[in-house]
Amino acid sequence: MSISFQDIILILGSVQGLLLAIMIIHKNNRNKANRILAFLVFSYSLFMLNLFLFNAGMLLKNPIWIISLDGLPLLFGPLHYLYAKFLSGREMQFRWSQLLHFIPFLLFRLYFIDAYFVEKTTLIDAIKLMSDGKPVIFIVSGWVIALQGLFYMFLTLRLLRDYETGIRHLYSSIEKINLSWLRNITYMTLVVWIVVFIENLLQTFGSDLLGVEAQLVGLLTAVFVYAMAYIGLSRSEIFMQMNTKAGLSEESVKTTNYSSYANSKYHKSGLSEEKATYYKLQLQNLMQEEKPYHNSNLTLQDLSEKLNISTHNLSEVINTQLNQNFFDFVNSYRVEEVKQKLAEPAYEHLKILAVAYDSGFNSKTSFNAIFKRMTGQTPSEFRKQNA
Repeated sequence: MSISFQDIILILGSVQGLLLAIMIIHKNNRNKANRILAFLVFSYSLFMLNLFLFNAGMLLKNPIWIISLDGLPLLFGPLHYLYAKFLSGREMQFRWSQLLHFIPFLLFRLYFIDAYFVEKTTLIDAIKLMSDGKPVIFIVSGWVIALQGLFYMFLTLRLLRDYETGIRHLYSSIEKINLSWLRNITYMTLVVWIVVFIENLLQTFGSDLLGVEAQLVGLLTAVFVYAMAYIGLSRSEIFMQMNTKAGLSEESVKTTNYSSYANSKYHKSGLSEEKATYYKLQLQNLMQEEKPYHNSNLTLQDLSEKLNISTHNLSEVINTQLNQNFFDFVNSYRVEEVKQKLAEPAYEHLKILAVAYDSGFNSKTSFNAIFKRMTGQTPSEFRKQNA
């Protein structure tokens, strides 16, 4: 039996996925998002193993593998989406209703339940017969798999968009809690599902590309597992402290409703214009006098407690009175302080990053990005211009 480069990628991806799943669980097996991620990666591993066995011609010798592993892609979309929900704090507990996401997979498994009770030779003959043509069940399941995958990727991207918007209404530093890495992986996975959709479309109109889809998806799946392995090794806090957000207690994260801030309209807040103006003046005075923005992990909750204002009303004041979200509001004060210090001779002996950290920033990357966005210049350009 000859093994191609593609087969090597598949078997390595399968083994690495298995090891990654074990690593994720081992790091923090009490974390619910970890459990879902481990199950997702394990499912991908089995899928790649199935493709390897198919290429090696071993499935016909052990046809029960076909029955046992077929339909695995119906798990990918729901698990990916649930992982994002638990990771972002939108879900905290496993509920029976979440099983509804797996109805297509369960129906597919039930359809082939009889295959476990027939003779091996009979099963092999049936598989050979099906390989001569494509039964309706496989055509239908192919479309269900493709459409379901696309549906869940779009759901995940919408959830992550709301999350990214929401945390900017709650936190002044988001480097430790942003899920841009998961968004990027979701886009990668979306490309895979688009390939699956196009392949199903071509097959529907008689294109003889059967097998190309599965092999391409298998290779892209290996890339996904390698990407997850890289993230797992280089950003271990993702797995070890999945829901610990920017130095806050885990409990405070669990009670945060990001989507409510992402879609706030304040129509029924009851906050009058006069009261909102009063709160705005209080807030501005606090920022100027006490400089709470020096706390790099400053949150909306922190400011609301200092002002004795509800977080909802404080968010409304910042959004409607100052036309900013909390993230931009706090960082605008940090940027202004950096600008003042960079223009003063007393600070010219300090490195720019030291000035940034002293003003409340805690990340070089985010500081440079925020400063450039708010001033139109890099920190170095600003210092040279104002030296």
